[in-house]
Amino acid sequence: MSASLARALSILVAVLLVAASLGGCTTTVEYHDDDDDGSGGTGGTGGTGGSPVGVVPAPGEADGSFFLALALVLYPPTPIVFEATLLTSEGPAGLELTMDLQPLANGPSGPNDRETPVGNPLSLGGPYSVAGDGTFTLAPPTLDLPGEANPISGNPMAVDITLTGQILTPASFICGDVDGVTVEPPGINISGSTFAMERIASPGPPYPEPPTINCAGDLAQPL
Repeated sequence: MSASLARALSILVAVLLVAASLGGCTTTVEYHDDDDDGSGGTGGTGGTGGSPVGVVPAPGEADGSFFLALALVLYPPTPIVFEATLLTSEGPAGLELTMDLQPLANGPSGPNDRETPVGNPLSLGGPYSVAGDGTFTLAPPTLDLPGEANPISGNPMAVDITLTGQILTPASFICGDVDGVTVEPPGINISGSTFAMERIASPGPPYPEPPTINCAGDLAQPL
C-alpha cells in the first residue's frame, strides 16, 4: 500500500468515527435576513397612527395639513393650489371627513410663488362619509377664487365641482378625479380634471415643488 493511499484511508476512518459519535443526529442551519423586522414582510403600520397600510384610517389618524393641487382639464400643468386642512371623525356610518382650503398665489396677477395665501379660506362643507374601501365624494358649495390663484387667466373665477377620491393609511398622499363646471366665467366644462394632496409636516411653506397633480404621479410645470 502506498503512503498516499494509507493516508486517505486513515482520514476516511476518522470521519466515520466522528459520524458514529454523533449518533445519527443532524444539525439545522437557519438563515436570518438582517433586514427582517419580524413583521412577516406584509402589512406594516401607517405613518400617522399605527393602522396597517392600505386600510381606512381611524378617526383622527389622517388629520393634518396638505398641499393640494387642482389640475383643471383646461391646462393641467399649471394647477390651482391650496393649503388644505383635513379633519376626520367617527360618524353614524363610519369615518367622516371635512376639509378647508386656503388658496395660494399661482398666476399672472400675483406673486406666482405657490406659497403666498390669497383670498379667503374656503370650506368644502360636509362632513362627508368615507366608504369601507376608503372612497369618498365631496360636493362643496361654489368655490370663489381670487385672480391671484388663477394660473390660467389671472382673473377671479368660481367653480362648482365634485371631488372623488380615496383615503387609505398612511394617508400621506390622497388623489382623485374632479368633475364640474365654471360659474365665472360661466359654463366651461371642467370634468376630467384631477386633484392630488401631499401631506406637509406643518402648516405653511415649504410646499412640494413642483407638486403632484394626479394619481399617476404626474408633476406640475415647475415655477
